[in-house]
Amino acid sequence: MDAYTKTYVAENIQKLNKFVKIKVVITLIFMIGLFIMWLLSHFVYKIWIGEDVEIPNYINNLTALYVLSLVLSRPIGNYLSAINKLNILVLLSTLTIITFLPLSYVCVKIYGMGIRTLILIPSIIMTTHLLFTFYQLFFI
Repeated sequence: MDAYTKTYVAENIQKLNKFVKIKVVITLIFMIGLFIMWLLSHFVYKIWIGEDVEIPNYINNLTALYVLSLVLSRPIGNYLSAINKLNILVLLSTLTIITFLPLSYVCVKIYGMGIRTLILIPSIIMTTHLLFTFYQLFFI
C-alpha cells in the first residue's frame, strides 16, 4: 500500500492534502523543465543531428502537449487510485486500447496524415484522459 492509500484508509484528510500539494509542486517543477526543453529544442536538435535534418514545429508542440498531459495526469491518477476509484482508470485504459488503432487508421488512411499520427493520437488521448480525470475530482 502506498502513502496515498494508507492516508486515505486512515481518513487523514490533512495528510492526504499535503501529499497532493507536494505532488503538485513536483509537477510544476516538471512543467517548468518541459517548457525550457521546448524552448531549447531546435538548438538541441541542431547540436544533436546537425543542420541537415529539420524537426517540424508540430512535432515539438504535439510532443510537449503529450508530455504535459502525461505529467499533469499522474498526480490525479495516483490520487484516484489511492481512493479506490480504479474503475475510472480502467475505463480510460480500455477506451485507449479500443480507440487508438481506429483513430490512427482514420488519420493515416482517410486524412493522409502519415507519421504525425504517431504523436497526434497519443496527445489527443492523453489530453482527454487529463480532462476526464480532472473532471472526476469534482465528484469525490
